[in-house]
Amino acid sequence: MVVDPKTANEFIDGYKEFLLYAAGVAGDNEEKELLDKLAFGRNAYLAEKELLSRFRVAKGKTPEWVLQAIERVQVSDWVYLRDTTKYSLFIKADQSAAYAVQGLTEPIKEIFGSSGIYLRAGVFPLGQLFVCDGLIAKLAHLGRNYREAFNDTYCELKSSGRFFKKPSA
Repeated sequence: MVVDPKTANEFIDGYKEFLLYAAGVAGDNEEKELLDKLAFGRNAYLAEKELLSRFRVAKGKTPEWVLQAIERVQVSDWVYLRDTTKYSLFIKADQSAAYAVQGLTEPIKEIFGSSGIYLRAGVFPLGQLFVCDGLIAKLAHLGRNYREAFNDTYCELKSSGRFFKKPSA
């Protein structure tokens, strides 16, 4: 339930380079932990999508497939409902869609230790997969009633064709 290591590492390197670039352009010169700086860069990119075009010109060595994945990242509030044998179930908090999501370097459940989590993260298409970017914010464990309600939501989304296992072309 993870991306192959070579692809994951190549993506992580390019994503990190871009987010640090975005943080710098946005004026983040403070001493911060790396994850805080990366989250700041992601927020700067969400506020100014043109940063990716500027990065393409400034940093020509990042693989195009990495830049395309960054371009398609959906940063949103999600519910990580549970795992199947092949993927983790993510539901958009607004209940508009559900996705079959993989971890970059470790299974989603290993990141959190349990399922039934409300979080803010990026999900992006990578080949034939949806992948979580691993920059997690707004973490909250859901109680049983919320988990049951979101399970019902997942069933409704699946039956209405709004559960996506693979990215569209």
